[in-house]
Amino acid sequence: KGAWVTCQPDQVELELPGGHCTGDVIVSAVNIADADGTLSMGDRGTVFGPSEIAPETEIVCQFENFGLVSLGPDQVEVEVSHHTWATSLPLLQLPHGFRKGDMVKIRINFSDNNGSVAMGDTGKVIGLSTANGENKILCEFGNCASVSLAPEEVELEVLPGGFRVRDIVISTIELNDVDRTLSVGDRGTVIGSSKTAPDTQILCQFENFGSVSLGPDQVEVETLGHSLRGLVLICKIDRTDSNGTLAVGDRGIGIGPSTVDPDKEILCRFEKYTSVSLLPDQVELELPGGYRIGDIVVSKTRRSDGPESVKKGEQGIVLGLSPTHRDTHIQCTFPNFANVCLIASDLSLEPSQFRIGDVVISKKHWKGAAGTVHCGDPGIVIGVQQPGKRISCKFEKCRCADVSVAEVKREEAFESRSNPMRTLSSEDWGITGDQLVALSRQVASRYTDKDENPNVYELVDGLIKPLCMAQHVSYSILQNPGGLRCETFVSHAWCESYLQFVADMQDRCSDFRTRVFWVCFVANPQTWPKGNLKRFLGVNPHHSPFAIAICKCDDFLVVRNNGKNIYWRLWCCVELAFASSEKKAVQIAGTLPPSTTTSGAALLKGAKCTDKDDNCTLRQIVKERFENLAVLISNVVAAQAGEVVDLGACS
Repeated sequence: KGAWVTCQPDQVELELPGGHCTGDVIVSAVNIADADGTLSMGDRGTVFGPSEIAPETEIVCQFENFGLVSLGPDQVEVEVSHHTWATSLPLLQLPHGFRKGDMVKIRINFSDNNGSVAMGDTGKVIGLSTANGENKILCEFGNCASVSLAPEEVELEVLPGGFRVRDIVISTIELNDVDRTLSVGDRGTVIGSSKTAPDTQILCQFENFGSVSLGPDQVEVETLGHSLRGLVLICKIDRTDSNGTLAVGDRGIGIGPSTVDPDKEILCRFEKYTSVSLLPDQVELELPGGYRIGDIVVSKTRRSDGPESVKKGEQGIVLGLSPTHRDTHIQCTFPNFANVCLIASDLSLEPSQFRIGDVVISKKHWKGAAGTVHCGDPGIVIGVQQPGKRISCKFEKCRCADVSVAEVKREEAFESRSNPMRTLSSEDWGITGDQLVALSRQVASRYTDKDENPNVYELVDGLIKPLCMAQHVSYSILQNPGGLRCETFVSHAWCESYLQFVADMQDRCSDFRTRVFWVCFVANPQTWPKGNLKRFLGVNPHHSPFAIAICKCDDFLVVRNNGKNIYWRLWCCVELAFASSEKKAVQIAGTLPPSTTTSGAALLKGAKCTDKDDNCTLRQIVKERFENLAVLISNVVAAQAGEVVDLGACS
């Protein structure tokens, strides 16, 4: 109100031309093609900052397929404000519900120094006009570039089916063309009327399909329920009725728009409530890694892009989902990097941060009117009174306790006795061939810009860990929460191409799609801290998940690769030894490197583990119990792909 005030940088935000803010997720309203690539109407991008060339009139935007580009405010439109996930409305609200891009027909004759417009002429809404202090809409006509009109002086021209330009739509059909596919649920943008059938069809733009003319019954306008379909939601209320039970902290999945009130409610599925319609403020979006919007996070890595940078150990704030890699990355802001998308595993939650639904352990004993809490009692956060200072928790014998964050500790998912990794036996950590193929599709789409397919090390760090981080379970259990009893144990090395690994398995197994495999990198929990994982897997390899799974499986499959002989890995040698002790027949898949030794003795002598403790333990086991292991290795290495080696016949 005219007074001076000193603010911290995170207490204010720079307003860019057109009312945009750095980090806004935007949709292109123009088509541009040049040497740098192609930008199409409907492409999603992010506001990067003010234009260096024209800072008062243009903004710099970043698009996945086009990079950085300076655009005018009328060439983009905010899709979703990054400040809240629970809105899908543009920030700019025009009088009478008009919006930029709407086609209108003028109801009056108009002329000024800029030109003239006749009653019935068709034009386009280009923004808000405040001419003469009155709220009017700014329109563009063929003979007049800029006309300020009252809302009642124009008539909205809707497209077939009542659609409007820039509507975000969801495909309800499947289309297959020569080299492109449109699937049910794909997200697109209405860009105008069909050029071939303007009275009955609309022209839509989809990321993986381009532009296509569709009937009004082949798409539907995206609602909040559509945008949350398939995403993990955290319940913020307690509810019990004849249809099921909900509790604060329950994790569920967004199914789509509510059948009761599709514009305001979301249809969700929870374990104990299979179908429930909830309001946006009754759930909270869980981002990759278990993060929530507004979380204070600490970077575990360094990142720089031109003048902007993030330092290791620097604190930032979570803004929301990444516009591109929605399953593994999250969008954050840091003091020197206004908007950056980081992989979830490169961040950690600031220790004093608690969120609704977090499981906590009491560090003290207290008694009050609401009940009694003992030291060590588990509870759940039901409210945040002062972020980083005080929270409200519910315990078994205390319905509501207002406590300091110093009086409780967060129970990590891997510590919980209810974690499926602890409740399920290791032979139930199986995954189907179909699920491995589905993972291949994610890999193929994620790494399309690389000359080579990622190996398993890269896959684990880039995809498996971010996907599993929130629940701290293995990828197999993430896909099969109740577990799947394994049928075939797979022995392999992580240095291989994942896509080739799956292809080799498919070639060897006729029932690959339905068969259940035990594969170490998806069976074991990869997000657990090293010390916790070592204690969990045990100090005795004979009682390890590997040994138990080999014992329980019907088959033992060796998948070789052409990069490195798997028996340079000591664990692969010991897995073969365990299979021999269980008298398993060994199936062979994959090819050996072009030049490799077939001497089992030489391989065994040079074999190593990444972990030095494992190295010593496994060496001792081989020395004491598997004297003929070198012979077994020689026989398996000498076998051809497709052969079966009977370990019982090896001497």
